[in-house]
Amino acid sequence: MAVEKGLVLSAIETKLKGKSLSKNFKENLASKWAEKIEKDEDIDSYVDDREDILIEANSEADRRAVAAAKKAKEDKDKEKTDEKEDDVEVDPDTPKWAKDLFKQNQVLTSKIESFEANQKSQSIDEKFRKDERITSLKGLQEHMFKGRIPKNEEDYETSVEDFVNDWKPFLEKNKLSEEGNDTPPSGAGGKKGDVKKISSDEAKAVVAAMGSN
Repeated sequence: MAVEKGLVLSAIETKLKGKSLSKNFKENLASKWAEKIEKDEDIDSYVDDREDILIEANSEADRRAVAAAKKAKEDKDKEKTDEKEDDVEVDPDTPKWAKDLFKQNQVLTSKIESFEANQKSQSIDEKFRKDERITSLKGLQEHMFKGRIPKNEEDYETSVEDFVNDWKPFLEKNKLSEEGNDTPPSGAGGKKGDVKKISSDEAKAVVAAMGSN
């Protein structure tokens, strides 16, 4: 007559208190041993006689856990978002859905971090271009921004000040130069080299004036 599995399981758990063997393993072991024990009073001695088996099983479980953790760390360092599912050895009791969910969370976290970094970069770019100290500079061209956009908030103020200090003198000087080439409204100071045509009456008047001198 076999004893109850629960009694054997209790004895095994007492013997393995603080150990890392899985519940599933202990239950399977209790089922097998319960069939071989005839009296309740023999349970403890039966389990004690097989203590070496329990110790060895626990040691093997520890070795597998350490190996799995080491392998998982190595794979994580090399992991890419499009890599195939790895074959890391883990506790046999870990369900496949849990491993898949963990992997999906890693990929999702990576994508979120990449998206947030991109959004932050775009926000700083827009903020920099719309800064009133920047927009007050007249004549800015797109190439002037190349390599001048700060990558983070810590460098923002310094980048704005450097940009203004570098380009403001150039832009103001260029503006004055262009204004010096403007044609006055009266036409008295037209561009050098321009020849204004005159009418025949104006020509006669000029000749007459020269002849009177």
